[in-house]
Amino acid sequence: MPTPGSPSQELKKLVIGPKGQASPAESDRFTALVNPASMNYTVNIVFAEQNAPGTDGSPAVYSHTQPESLSFSLDLDGTGVIDPSAKPVPEQIEQFKKVTLQYQRDQHKPNDVTISWGTLAFDCMLRSLDINYTMFKPDGTPLRAKLNVSFVGTLQPRETEAAQAESPDLTHRVLVKAGDSLPLLCQRIYGDSRFYLEIARLNGLVNFRNLQPGQELEFPPILK
Repeated sequence: MPTPGSPSQELKKLVIGPKGQASPAESDRFTALVNPASMNYTVNIVFAEQNAPGTDGSPAVYSHTQPESLSFSLDLDGTGVIDPSAKPVPEQIEQFKKVTLQYQRDQHKPNDVTISWGTLAFDCMLRSLDINYTMFKPDGTPLRAKLNVSFVGTLQPRETEAAQAESPDLTHRVLVKAGDSLPLLCQRIYGDSRFYLEIARLNGLVNFRNLQPGQELEFPPILK
């Protein structure tokens, strides 16, 4: 993950906008009134538990990596002290929700967004939003608020496949391509071509030398 807030003579504001758009229109982006004072970046690696009953601990076995997450707070102000041209706090909140929460019917999920600030460019989706109102007008209209937000990183399917393609600890379903052979595929996935007879048996192959392009094969985890 890039380090946010690289030194610069010009103050750059954190911007949340549609994923992949370098300069989204003002109506399509949320620009921080005040940049975050800190950010919390998290990535969790999950390990499989393979202890037999009645045994002590065994070496950790990688299972999968959970998506990255980024959390921080945004201060909103509608008093005019920070920026006389700032919109009222309720409008700032609605703009944030429009950018991050608007439901995309064709994709059946909220917006994919990119958080940009300095060298930071984080493709993600909103995970949680907590609003803390801290000042009000006499009529109850919010004048200040703090948004505590958390975003989860997003990967395109082909990126996920690329990240997992060489892992022998995951089950793979592979479509055979012209020129593929079972020993070659075993070498690619397990780092050892000698597993080809076991994979042929698991897939019910009578003639492992005659793979057909488009044929789907399963390569389960194998303890070496």
